[in-house]
Amino acid sequence: KYEEALKSDLKYTKRREPDLSLAGRVPDMLGMYFSYVHESFIGNTSDYLKPMNGISLGFDYINKKDWYFDLGMSFAFSSLKAGGFYHDNQYNYDWTAGKSTNHMRMYLNIGHAAKLDQYYRIIPFAGIAYASLIQSTDTQIPNKKNESFYSSELNGVSFMAGVNADWIFRHSIFPDERLDSSLRFKLFGAYDKLGDKSMWSVNFGVAIHLNAKTYNAPMFIYIPIII
Repeated sequence: KYEEALKSDLKYTKRREPDLSLAGRVPDMLGMYFSYVHESFIGNTSDYLKPMNGISLGFDYINKKDWYFDLGMSFAFSSLKAGGFYHDNQYNYDWTAGKSTNHMRMYLNIGHAAKLDQYYRIIPFAGIAYASLIQSTDTQIPNKKNESFYSSELNGVSFMAGVNADWIFRHSIFPDERLDSSLRFKLFGAYDKLGDKSMWSVNFGVAIHLNAKTYNAPMFIYIPIII
C-alpha cells in the first residue's frame, strides 16, 4: 500500500529531481557575470587614446550541444593622450587631451565550448556590438539646475573574437537547482568602426560568473548564498 501511494504521489508531483552529477557535460545552463575589463589600443589610435579600464555585465547560455550565447554591456573609462583626435562639427568642439573619454559596447557573442567538464571550461567566441566613444563638450545644456554639458559621440559597430576560460571553483546543489560559481578569464581582440575612425584593441577581463541548471525557480534567488 505504501509503495502504491508513493508511486501515485511521484506521478503527480510538480517537483523534478535535479541533476546532481558533477562529471561530464551539464546542458542548458543559464548564467550571469560581472567583470573587470581592460582595453589597450594598437595602431594609430594608441597615439591618442590611453588604455582604458572599466566593467562589463551580462547574461549567457550554453545549450545541450555546447553552443554558447552571451548578451552584455561594457563600460571603459580613460582620457586622451593628445588633441586632434576628433572635431565635432555639431558642437564645433575639438576633443581635448586629458579630458575623460568613455567607451561603451552593447554586444552579442556566439561561441562553442571546446572543453567542458567538472572544473574547467574553454569557450572560443566571436561577436558584434553597438559601440560609442564619448567625451563631454564645453556646450552647456540649457535649463538644467546643475551644470551639464552635451556629449560628443562617435557611434558605430564593433567586431570581437576571443576566448573565455572558466575555472569552476564551487558547485552548489539545492532542492531543485544546481548552481556553479566560476572565475572567468576573457581575452579578445576588437575592431571598432566609429564614424570615420577605425580602432583596433586588445581586451582582457576577469569576471565572477554564476550559472545554473534550473527546474522550478530562477537562479537569481540563490545569488546571495554565494557572496
